[in-house]
Amino acid sequence: MQPYCKTFRASKVHKAKACRLCAEDTEGGANYIRQQNKQIIKEQLMDELTGISNVRQIIRNSMVCPDGTVLISRHRHDYRTHTDANGDKYMVDGGNSYLRRSINDIPAVDTSLYTDDPHELLRGEITWGRLSVKDNYHEYIPIKQMSRAHITNIIADGYTGVYVDLMLAELQWRDDHESVSEAKRLEIQREAGYGQEQQEEIENG
Repeated sequence: MQPYCKTFRASKVHKAKACRLCAEDTEGGANYIRQQNKQIIKEQLMDELTGISNVRQIIRNSMVCPDGTVLISRHRHDYRTHTDANGDKYMVDGGNSYLRRSINDIPAVDTSLYTDDPHELLRGEITWGRLSVKDNYHEYIPIKQMSRAHITNIIADGYTGVYVDLMLAELQWRDDHESVSEAKRLEIQREAGYGQEQQEEIENG
């Protein structure tokens, strides 16, 4: 019998390919992350089909407890709790489908985000799950830190929903701002007195 993946124990059996999560001969870790991301997208599509979603859709269901602990519910049944330093228990649930909160004497601060919030805010706050090969764990990174290749691969894989809409908006944001930044850089260099020959070399890369 093949050994189990150290990370997922009895839940994932070793396969032929290397597991990017535990660096052993299993693809369980990679499949786990794919399923988590697909579950989030699936729930978004179900909400759209059943009419739950509206123009102002939840894209991050989160809150900050009084002691500074952040609770994020990433999908509909992702029930998260935390016992605060004040002794009270805090809860968040509902993912991107609905907001469910505990009632506490000292309320938590709601930090949820919606699809109609500015992209400049969303790109730094909304995250996507990936495998950290170096540190062997599942991590979430902001959209703005995702490489262009990573984003295009996700879109090419057929994902749909508000996360992909956000990634498409991120690619457009980068195109717009990178071109503006490049034009500004060239303008500053001209004002700094670069010679024509130097300027042509810069513009031609």
